[in-house]
Amino acid sequence: MQMECCCTAPCTYCLIYRTLKEAQASLGPPPPHGVPPPVQLSTYCTGVPGEWSGTYRCHEDCKGCMMFTCSPCTCGFLGCLAHKWMGEWIGTEEAIAHTNWKAQLYSCCTWNPIGFVLGCFLCPNLYLFNYDHGLLTMTKEKLGYTTWPVPAGLPRSHGMQMTNPMTAPCTHCLLYRELKNQATKVQVKLDDPKTMTEKTPADDAAPPAPAAPAPAAPAPASAALPVPAPPAPGQQTA
Repeated sequence: MQMECCCTAPCTYCLIYRTLKEAQASLGPPPPHGVPPPVQLSTYCTGVPGEWSGTYRCHEDCKGCMMFTCSPCTCGFLGCLAHKWMGEWIGTEEAIAHTNWKAQLYSCCTWNPIGFVLGCFLCPNLYLFNYDHGLLTMTKEKLGYTTWPVPAGLPRSHGMQMTNPMTAPCTHCLLYRELKNQATKVQVKLDDPKTMTEKTPADDAAPPAPAAPAPAAPAPASAALPVPAPPAPGQQTA
C-alpha cells in the first residue's frame, strides 16, 4: 500500500524523484526490459488462458463464495476460516503465519483509527490491504502462475485487484477456488493406488542400489578344534 495510502504516497513520489535525480549520472541507458510485456488476452469471466479462471465465476464453487458472502453475518468468522484454510493449502511457513487467527486479528485491528496510525510501523505485512496483496502474491507463487488476476491486474504487478471494491471480494473467492482445486488434485493423486506403483522418470534415473555383501564362509570344523601342545622333554605320551 506504499502508493495507495494517503500518508505514504505523496512522500514516496518525492523519494522516487530524489533517488532518480541523484543516480541520474550512473543510470546509463534504459534496460532492455523497459517495455512492459504485452497483456495476455483475458476476460472477466473466462480469466487468463491456462492460468487464472474468471474472477466472477464464483458459481463454480458456491461453498467458497458463500463463505465470503455470508462472512459479515458471522462477524467475519467464515472469511477468517477460509483464509486460514488457504494458508494451509499454500503450505509455507510464511503463508501459515500470514493467515492464522492471530495475524488476521492484527490485520483487522489496522482498520481502526489507532491501528491505522501504528499498523504500518508495527505489522506492515498485515496493514490494511497489504494483507490481501500478500495473500494474492503467495497464492500466485504456489500455483506457479506468471500473470495476475483480471480485470485490475497488470502485467508486472497485482494492480488494484485486491483494493477495488468491485474486484476484491470476488478475487478472494478466486484464490480460494484455485487453491482448493489444486489441493483436491494433489489429494486424488496421492489416493490413487497406481501412483504408488508407477515408476517415475526420477526412479529410472536413480542409480541402482548397491548389492548386499555376501556372507562370510563358515570356518572348517578342523580349524575349530584345539591343537594339543607338544609334550615336554622326557614325558611319555599316551
